Amino acid sequence: MPDVRPASAPNLSAARQSVFAGLALSQGATRISPLPPAARFNFRGRDAAVDAAGSAFGVMLPRQACRAASSGSRAALWLGPDEWLLMARP
Repeated sequence: MPDVRPASAPNLSAARQSVFAGLALSQGATRISPLPPAARFNFRGRDAAVDAAGSAFGVMLPRQACRAASSGSRAALWLGPDEWLLMARP
């Protein structure tokens, strides 16, 4: 599919990087710094699809509330009874 942005549209990823470049906030033992770019997917599915999605993604999706699972640079975060946030390096 061709790029549908107007030719004059700014490069948003470059703009985001420049806004956060060099940002590091510290307060005592707490430190906030930007993470590298990541691809994010929202998965919603019933029980029968959860294991298949986890297997295909490479991380088994957690089934307990407020839990996360990770493997290498991939992570699955439980958002609700049938919803997960899947994150990976682009």
